[in-house]
Amino acid sequence: DRRRWTAILHASQHQHIDIVKYLYDHGADINKEAVFYWTPLLASSYQGYIDIVKYLVERGAKLDQRCYSGSTPLIYAAQRGHMNIVQCLVESGANINIDNNWSRTAIIEAISNNYDDIAIYLI
Repeated sequence: DRRRWTAILHASQHQHIDIVKYLYDHGADINKEAVFYWTPLLASSYQGYIDIVKYLVERGAKLDQRCYSGSTPLIYAAQRGHMNIVQCLVESGANINIDNNWSRTAIIEAISNNYDDIAIYLI
């Protein structure tokens, strides 16, 4: 579409794991950026779709990819309270010290949004 969203990005944004798998198996680029540098991993981390996050991570999605705001999949997961995704990303090697354009790390986002369990996990 006009935002340069790929089919795999749409599928990741809307929790269609079977379509994500099909597209990946047929050559879709899981790290291709759309407008605002949005990727399938950023979208699924933001939305809270752990099955898609795990699938993409296992296939080499860039863990620390930043979108237009400088936020990473980990920052979005912490901001939105997705503990299972935070754990998956950290255990897979995501950098917990990256900050976004407003100097906010995943820990700061978790604390700001009252996700103390995530903040404690990240510390």
